[in-house]
Formats: sequence, structure tokens, C-alpha cells
Amino acid sequence: MIKPTLDDLAAALESVGHVERISQTSFAVRTVDPVLPRSAVVESTQADLEERINDIAGQHPETIWAQSGLTAEDAAWRLLSVHVEEAIDGMTEDGQTIVIRKDDISVKG
Repeated sequence: MIKPTLDDLAAALESVGHVERISQTSFAVRTVDPVLPRSAVVESTQADLEERINDIAGQHPETIWAQSGLTAEDAAWRLLSVHVEEAIDGMTEDGQTIVIRKDDISVKG
């Protein structure tokens, strides 16, 4: 079982763009897209993050990338980052909140 921290989440989100912690459970993220940069707040609790990342890792996401030596844990963090980036891309307005729960990732506000 993976024991992720919210700091691990911040590190994973750096692949999306600039990340700044704004509270105990949330981060401000600004994408680096040169055409349409977006900003969002990403929130999660420790418990939800643990369940979400372990659920992803349990589905063996390392098989998505045909990369030798890629672990389920590393692939789970990659895939979670992709899901957050897709949620940001799908926001109807800049500055909305992305919530990572144990069962899903959604946009609120």
C-alpha cells in the first residue's frame, strides 16, 4: 500500500505547471500551456489521496506506458497528474477548484 502525502501530490502536479501550497489540503496550480494557461485550486484530504492513488496503482497503470522499470506507484502518480490536467482543461472558467476524492476527481464552483 502506498502512503502518499500531500507534498507528494504537489510534486506530481509540478508536471502540470507551477504549484503553490495555499492551505493544509489545497494547492494553487497554474498550467504552463503557452496558448491557454489556466489556473485552478486542487484540493484533497490525506485519506482521499491515499485511497485514490492506491486504487489507481491497483489497476496496474504501468502497463499504459511501455517503459521498462516503471513501477505501479510511479505510473499511478503520472496518471493522477494526467487526470488533474484533464479536469483543468475541462473547466468552464479559470480559477475553479479540482477536488480529488477517494472515488473520483471533479470540478466544483
